[in-house]
Amino acid sequence: MHAIPQGWFVCRGLQLHSPMTKVFKKQARHLMQDDLVDLRSCPYLRTAPIAQNMYGHVNVVRHESTAWVVVGYEGIDHVGYARDQVLTVIAPQIYLFPHKLTVIEADDTPVIGFVDEPSGVAIEDPSRSTCSRFEVEPQAYGLSPDDVQALKELNEAVRQSCEDALDAMSLTIQNHLRVHHGDFAGAYFSGERERRGALVTALRYAVAQIEDAKRDVVDDEAEGAAR
Repeated sequence: MHAIPQGWFVCRGLQLHSPMTKVFKKQARHLMQDDLVDLRSCPYLRTAPIAQNMYGHVNVVRHESTAWVVVGYEGIDHVGYARDQVLTVIAPQIYLFPHKLTVIEADDTPVIGFVDEPSGVAIEDPSRSTCSRFEVEPQAYGLSPDDVQALKELNEAVRQSCEDALDAMSLTIQNHLRVHHGDFAGAYFSGERERRGALVTALRYAVAQIEDAKRDVVDDEAEGAAR
């Protein structure tokens, strides 16, 4: 689930509008579970009073035909959209991260960290100083609690994806070799050296994917008009 930006409030599956919001413009066919849709961009709900104050939390996406998509919003009824209907979707917090993300191939476990621009140092742990000797508050790097949580969730998701990829790869090889159990695979991949290469690749891909997707992030025009 996406981290909810600071200052938003959960209300029966909906979130209050937040000023200065960054968004994606998505066709309905590209909506995903947990997307937060600005209901003012919905042609059927934009005039409803709730649309002026709330975002809709997507919990169901059904591709009913080659022409229509049914979207279920938590706390609201299902809505049918033409597949190419463009909706405004709130950018997850990781796309608002205030520093350049980078892969830090630390001695123990590689992670996604960020570059502290004033010092040029890659920061693995935002609770440590640039020299790693002192504890600091993440605010010293200009990070909000939401930024810290988004970075943590990103690293957790990438690590889990690496585990899933290794499991899928091992299973495909075992099936081809007619091996009926994964005992040897479990032992083979128990060491950090065997996992490290796959994890570094996954981390690098995640950073590259974020940078690519950020090209589609725009200012929320509706919020700007409201101001």
